[in-house]
Amino acid sequence: MSATKNLKERRKYPRYYPDQKNQPKVLFFLENGQQFSVDVVNISRGGMLASTPDMDYFLEMNHQKIKIIEIIPPNRKPFRCAGKILRIHPILEARACYCAVEFRKIDAKLAQSTIPPKAPKSRATQEKEKKQWESNIWNRVLEAENYFRTPQAADLQQRVYESFADITDHLSLEDRWWFFELLDEIKRQQPGVPEELKSDFLSLCDLAYQKIRENKKSGKMKVIHRKDE
Repeated sequence: MSATKNLKERRKYPRYYPDQKNQPKVLFFLENGQQFSVDVVNISRGGMLASTPDMDYFLEMNHQKIKIIEIIPPNRKPFRCAGKILRIHPILEARACYCAVEFRKIDAKLAQSTIPPKAPKSRATQEKEKKQWESNIWNRVLEAENYFRTPQAADLQQRVYESFADITDHLSLEDRWWFFELLDEIKRQQPGVPEELKSDFLSLCDLAYQKIRENKKSGKMKVIHRKDE
């Protein structure tokens, strides 16, 4: 673990960038009882920059307090503090979300309390679930009828569009329009779909995936009624 060598660093405390060997285990415990692990990008006495592939955790926590932050360095005793979310920066291309956290003083009782064990999903498990979801979506795309190769193209195209409502209902209007544009291009080029086109399409679907997970965690899944066009 080494301190940053940036000579223009103006922070009160130097930041350290842990390598894979010295990566501490960090758990966030929220007010609602949720807990999850994060990776440390850099850390100092005043705070840390963390990352997680679960964007919805951070997006719904914007500017909220973290009840307990438990940090377990390699070969050292764990310690606790509280925290506050300062900034959140999702990066769709990297399928990750970065979060700047300021460390705060923790209540003495919380510092010594025993937290019921609840093993958070590992990053590998989370990635496996996402890959499986993407695989299912992609298979649906490939198996959908190709409306560019039939006389009833308009009607069939609309039916195929509607078959993806479980995804598009969780996208903004702009992203929904782009979803159908990419879907059209995939069907035009099928079976020789370029990898870049596939990647762009699945990255867009990832926005819906994160929203669906967020709704499930918050218990606020809603039935969306679409007006007949």
